[in-house]
Amino acid sequence: MAERRYRDDEVTAIFRYATEEQKVREPNAPAGEGLTLADVQQIGRDVGIEPQLIARAAAALDQREGTTVRTFLRLPIRVGRTVELGRLVSDGEWQRLVVDLDEIFNAQGVVRYDGGVRSWRNGNLRVTIEPAGSNSRLRLGTYNAMSHRMMRMGLTLGAIAAVGAVISAVGHAQFELGSLGIMAAIFFGMGAVRLPWWGRRRLAQMNDIAQKLLSAPATPA
Repeated sequence: MAERRYRDDEVTAIFRYATEEQKVREPNAPAGEGLTLADVQQIGRDVGIEPQLIARAAAALDQREGTTVRTFLRLPIRVGRTVELGRLVSDGEWQRLVVDLDEIFNAQGVVRYDGGVRSWRNGNLRVTIEPAGSNSRLRLGTYNAMSHRMMRMGLTLGAIAAVGAVISAVGHAQFELGSLGIMAAIFFGMGAVRLPWWGRRRLAQMNDIAQKLLSAPATPA
């Protein structure tokens, strides 16, 4: 007899039923205070998930929660990351990071020291290491001012063309609206077309920088 094969929907149902059958008892925790990482790891052990995988997933969650994206017409124009490093960053590690920043962003940044804050900046792209109690905090942020201005210019020209069209229709006046509308579309399109790619690339670069610092061994500050 041929071995039974399950369709995708049947496989999903099997896992759902198996999960319902396997009741996981959660550790007691004070109401409203949630669970510690150790609590979550214990729950993971009960269902066969290795503790180190839980720890990496928790770290990834913390990193995602430190991500900010500001949009214009649903397109990203500002992206940033804030990461609590949980340790101090030494001067030597900062100098190595500056070299990495030049390579990752393919740009020569201006380095500044202001009190306990160390920064690297190239235009609207900025990376800082600042004190956070007894530890260090990494901040990264950038703003695509050029694309934002071009999109706004395109919208402005489009609005002017629309007003001209209304005046032409009501007052029977003649306005050259075709070229204005084309210019509006060109400006807006040139500003908007690169933004999704730009936002993904900048966040990937920021994730790379954060991961380098999070995975680096602590050195004397």
